[in-house]
Amino acid sequence: MAVIYCVKCDRHVDLDTDVDHMTESHEMTKVTVTRVKTKNDINGNPRRAWLIHALPDMEFSSHQFMYAPLIQVVEEGYSGKEGLVSWLVDNHCQSAELDDIKVSPSEYNRFIGRECTKTCANERYRILGG
Repeated sequence: MAVIYCVKCDRHVDLDTDVDHMTESHEMTKVTVTRVKTKNDINGNPRRAWLIHALPDMEFSSHQFMYAPLIQVVEEGYSGKEGLVSWLVDNHCQSAELDDIKVSPSEYNRFIGRECTKTCANERYRILGG
């Protein structure tokens, strides 16, 4: 089952049943979105973020392995999905949501840290352009 969130239509679309959905006007970068979360910080603020990975263009019947590079980390904060949806719209991306993953506070900090942000920026430029 291939369900994506189409930002242009503002709804979830099942590509297995709605095969005509992907037309020229809907041509967008396909991404997966995973939410990572850890316990709240010492002040009670939530620590949740969305990891956005670009899906590589490939024929799935080729049996070739290609990794999905991390292109953005969007901190959720108190805004919920709004920051994620805004980023998807601004970058012309369609997403398939995956599960939430619980991580340790130190692992969460690595995701939102400078090194990860720099790596994301390089991959994002390579895939989405300037």
